[in-house]
Amino acid sequence: VEHTLATGAERVLARLGADIMLETPSWSDARRTLAVTLRGAQRATGLIGPDGRFRKTGGGCELVWAPDASHLVCVDGGGHQKNAFYRVDPQTLACSPLLDLPGDYSHEYFPRLSRDGRWFVFGASTGGHEHDTADYEIFLWAVGTPPATATRLTFHTGNDGWPDVFIAP
Repeated sequence: VEHTLATGAERVLARLGADIMLETPSWSDARRTLAVTLRGAQRATGLIGPDGRFRKTGGGCELVWAPDASHLVCVDGGGHQKNAFYRVDPQTLACSPLLDLPGDYSHEYFPRLSRDGRWFVFGASTGGHEHDTADYEIFLWAVGTPPATATRLTFHTGNDGWPDVFIAP
């Protein structure tokens, strides 16, 4: 549901079956399309366009729009520790590898790109998956550089998740 703060008006952006939960939504105003993770009776990631039709993009982890809406970044199966980041074309839904860290911290989650798309911040664990309790650490990576150049930013045994990155102009 889109809620306009100034007027209180609401508009339904997507509706699926009652036994399907929509999680971690990412809206593209430019494309008028919602990227979403489904849980419950169906597990998948995908796009819901203005026509309300669901187009599956992956197996069901996380899916977020790049700031310019040229592509999406998703977490899906494969990779060094059973998952990795992929780039998804919103037109064709073609998926290509984006980043899979070498080494112990290679269970990647929580993807966020800087507004200019040059920097990628994310969480990674040594294999723990539970988003609220696993020991995720935060990493920063210059998009397009070798995976080993990603810099670990946090060093805490608690959960470091859901990062964001803001780069001054």
